[in-house]
Amino acid sequence: MKENTVLELARSLQNTNTAQRETADFLQLMRQHLEQDYLQKIRSAASLQKCDAVEHPPREVTLLRALSAFTDERGKRQLDTACRSLLFCHTLQQIQQNIASCTQDGAFLETRSQSDGTCQPTPDTIRMAGLCMALSLLDSF
Repeated sequence: MKENTVLELARSLQNTNTAQRETADFLQLMRQHLEQDYLQKIRSAASLQKCDAVEHPPREVTLLRALSAFTDERGKRQLDTACRSLLFCHTLQQIQQNIASCTQDGAFLETRSQSDGTCQPTPDTIRMAGLCMALSLLDSF
């Protein structure tokens, strides 16, 4: 008896369990790649920028920290909140300064290949990287 290939194909296509499983596997793989290729790098860069701001705080933060020794617990909490807010703003300013220093020299008129095969980022790409870092910092202060 001759096998009906159309019937076998129809049975295979009708089996939605396989398609659902393959779709779920594909989405999981995409999540992993996005996490490894992009999100970890963004978080790492943002974390480095935050660490720099914490290690080298602005004068206002240093002053508020010194004042907290002379307040009650409620005052200390309020000063701590103010310090975190100031550090967040300071970090955002540092990111903005880095963006400005990368894009101000006019060398980014067009994307050009480097000798090692990499491309010089465009100003828009640099601004997008800064935005991603800033967004990543929102939950860390």
